[in-house]
Amino acid sequence: FGPLASRQKGIGSALVQYVEEYARECGCISVDINVINVRSDVIPWYSKRGYEVFATKPYPRPESCTRPVHFLSMRKVL
Repeated sequence: FGPLASRQKGIGSALVQYVEEYARECGCISVDINVINVRSDVIPWYSKRGYEVFATKPYPRPESCTRPVHFLSMRKVL
């Protein structure tokens, strides 16, 4: 059990698909997400689904981390 137990079951893909469909229904033209850079496995996962990095944002409490941390802002145009 734990965060890795849910991988490869399609739950994340289903959630992202639902959010994108809901955003389209609401008239949105894009979806933005923020991904923490230390989760390097997630960045290609979102890229594969059409999201592109467009900005970086500082982590709110960098002193609490043992390595450089920031957010990558990613966007998918719908």
